[in-house]
Amino acid sequence: MNRKTPQKSKRRSGGIMSPLPDSPQFSPVTVTVGRSPTQGNLTGTPRKVKDCCADWHSSINKWKMLNTRGFQSVQNIGNSRLQTILKSEAEDGGSKNIYPAVDSDTSDQLECWCKQLQEIYTSLERIVEKMQKLTEAFRGVVELERHRNEGLEEEPLFISWTTDIFYKTSDQLLQMYKEELPVKELIVQNIAHGSSRDMIMFYTATWKHEPYIDWPTATLMLESMLTETGHR
Repeated sequence: MNRKTPQKSKRRSGGIMSPLPDSPQFSPVTVTVGRSPTQGNLTGTPRKVKDCCADWHSSINKWKMLNTRGFQSVQNIGNSRLQTILKSEAEDGGSKNIYPAVDSDTSDQLECWCKQLQEIYTSLERIVEKMQKLTEAFRGVVELERHRNEGLEEEPLFISWTTDIFYKTSDQLLQMYKEELPVKELIVQNIAHGSSRDMIMFYTATWKHEPYIDWPTATLMLESMLTETGHR
């Protein structure tokens, strides 16, 4: 009786077969490429988005510069108030006078610093208005893209971000500055009337550290916008 010669297994016991060239392991990786280059003469939506990101960078730099100038004014006003309070306490034998009298020279200088601080606040207000307009511009771009795509998934505009990501990033940045602005206003209105050292120091520290602006996060978001649009 003829016996069939057993065929050798194509796979060794306990071994792993190598994948064939046409197997899924060798499928090419699909990389989504943005619709627009980051450099060159851009038009339409890409140009608008790139310009808005540049304006965000400019606005934040202006805010930082004004905040530094404002901090100097706040310090000057605070130090003047402290000197007046300490002088009044010394003259009154250590008793505290909430609103001590201010001599004419000090009053004139204090008024000058307060005017400077008010002008700085007004400029900060304009910057937030600009940020609001930039965010509205991004929202307009998102609505335009949705209309163009008619329910289809939007492709990245430059590298990996869709227009909706630009809008959401802009809105998150805007909310930080919108929440910080009333704090600045409160300090402008009250620093010259500080009645104690603790109060004056609180106003000074709050102006400098800007509690509603998360600087690490804000910096990361801004740099991401600039990198995405080719500014970096």
